[in-house]
Amino acid sequence: MARCLVDALDYLHNSVNIVHRDIKPCNVLLDESGAPLLVDFGKAVALQTGHVDLTRGNDMTTSIEGTYTFLPPECCSSDGFDFEQKPYSMKKADVWALGVTLYILTYNRFPYELTPMTDGHCTTELDIMEAIANVDVQFSDSERLVSSELKQLLAQMLEKDPDRRPDINNIKTFSKFLTEEPVIKRRCLSSNFFSIHSLFPEQTDPK
Repeated sequence: MARCLVDALDYLHNSVNIVHRDIKPCNVLLDESGAPLLVDFGKAVALQTGHVDLTRGNDMTTSIEGTYTFLPPECCSSDGFDFEQKPYSMKKADVWALGVTLYILTYNRFPYELTPMTDGHCTTELDIMEAIANVDVQFSDSERLVSSELKQLLAQMLEKDPDRRPDINNIKTFSKFLTEEPVIKRRCLSSNFFSIHSLFPEQTDPK
C-alpha cells in the first residue's frame, strides 16, 4: 500500500503538477482488487508551470488547507495556529500528510503522543497543532513488528523540519522497499488518472 500511495503522489506532483492538500486515511479507498486509490480532490490545486521562481518553487503558499490533524509542523506554532503564516511548500505538506496516513495505517494511531497536552486530554485543535509542532514522533517496537525500511521511510516523511524533509522524488529513490514493482501498481495509477482527469482535464491531457 505504501508503494502505491507514494506512486500516486509522485504522479500528482510530477506528472500532472497537482497538490492534493487533504491526504488522510478516509481519502484512501480500496478498489475490488485491493488497490489503494487516493480520492477527494476538493482541496487540490493545479500548480502553475510558467514563471517559476526557482529559489522558491511553484508550490509555495501561505494559505492553509486540509484537515488540521494532518497539517505539517510548519503550519503549526508553539501557540497552536500561526495567523501570520510564512510561505511553505504544499508538496512537502503532502509528503507529511502521506507520512501521517501511512503511520496511522501501520500503527493504528497518530504519530505524535497527544496525552501530555492539557493534563492528559487533548481537547482542542490548538492542543493537537501544538503536539504536531513540538511532540516527537513515536516508534514503538512493542505495538507491531515493522520493518526497519518502513520505519526509516516514515521517519523521513515525518521530518518536522521541511528543509530536511525529502520531496516525493527523493522518497521514491529511498530503498528497494519502494522501487520494487508492486503487483497492483498499474491499476492504482490508472484509477487515479480517471479521478484526477474529471477535475483537472487540462492538467491530465495525455496529448
